[in-house]
Amino acid sequence: MEERHLTLEELPRFVVDKFLMIQERTGLSQEEILKEYENIFFDEFVQKDPQFRNDHERHLYSIRVLLGRLLFRPPVKEYEVIPIGIRGKRITKNGTAMSVIYGLVKTSQGVELKRIVLRNGNADDYKNIVLFARYKVKLSMLSGGDLIADFRTKWENPQVISVDPYKILERLGVKRITIAEAPQYPSRISSTGYVDELDWRIIRGLIIRRNQGVRPDGTEWGVYTIIDETVNAEEIITEDGRYIMPGFTVWVDPILMEYDVESECDFVGTVRQQKSGDWVMDGFLILPVHAKQIQVQM
Repeated sequence: MEERHLTLEELPRFVVDKFLMIQERTGLSQEEILKEYENIFFDEFVQKDPQFRNDHERHLYSIRVLLGRLLFRPPVKEYEVIPIGIRGKRITKNGTAMSVIYGLVKTSQGVELKRIVLRNGNADDYKNIVLFARYKVKLSMLSGGDLIADFRTKWENPQVISVDPYKILERLGVKRITIAEAPQYPSRISSTGYVDELDWRIIRGLIIRRNQGVRPDGTEWGVYTIIDETVNAEEIITEDGRYIMPGFTVWVDPILMEYDVESECDFVGTVRQQKSGDWVMDGFLILPVHAKQIQVQM
């Protein structure tokens, strides 16, 4: 489909006046404002829905949506970000699509590990992220300290840098544990009652099983089962006669599942206890040690 464009000269005066107000209040350029306006005005709903009787009504609607997007949202600031982990897309209880990028962010307090929340139309952006590359992106900061991306956030032009992931993890104080030590060193529980997603552990394990699929809500899941020398090799038989194979579960987004069975990797993420009593990891980063790449079938 041919991309369509507008010029200021062909826009109604009331639209141009609002452009100038938005520019003054937000510091955005006319080009940035016009591009967002085009996205609204040329949307299929605006162009084809019979509720819009003419272009005047389309412009009235489009400028109101633009005001809502640009003036009634938290202000953005440009940050330098180095993504070092991801949590894949899930649908929250209120129906919001959400994913998370975990990144080193340069703030006034220095370089900190932050959650960068991606919602709805931005929720798939994590799939195109280059880990351990540097980005300059516009983000809003929430009252709790998390950062949030929206349509103003463009994950473009990653700058590949020479960095040792293990030195970063060491500087962040990420504790290395064995599988058997998981119950001794769980990730802390925050004041909200949930696991603190920034309290990471690192476990080295050999992959013995891998699986992935799709949840009923359409989002994807992935899981690795790993072992190390501390895992009890005996099968467990439950009271109802089920066999539980040995191993430790690491939940990951399928985009991280680059490595095949019998690969040795370092798995990085949070450690928690499930309602069943089993200890598991929610993995946000996988670093190969002695690893076999998944062979893509042509």
